[in-house]
Amino acid sequence: MGYTSRDAARAEIAARREFRGNSLWGTHGTSHSGIIYGRAAELWTADTTAGQVSYVVMSYSTPIAWYTKRGEWVIPQEKYSHTTSRHQSVVRQAVGMPRGAYRASIY
Repeated sequence: MGYTSRDAARAEIAARREFRGNSLWGTHGTSHSGIIYGRAAELWTADTTAGQVSYVVMSYSTPIAWYTKRGEWVIPQEKYSHTTSRHQSVVRQAVGMPRGAYRASIY
């Protein structure tokens, strides 16, 4: 798998395909080594514990969005660094989720 640019990542995210960018990547696994806090931690823990996460988008080592087996995208409303906030915007654009929404059914 080669390097995926941020622009090309949109198509990969929309199709829920694995990709690897510089600091943005998508995978079908649920492991991570980053720190998650606030509402994101609650949502991530609930979905991973229930075995509901089928695809996750990571910024560095933090899960910033995931697609569930219920057929919905979850993008927690958390404040991150400037770069990770841009990554959140990439995911929102890829899945057609309006700014401010944190959960949307996209099929």
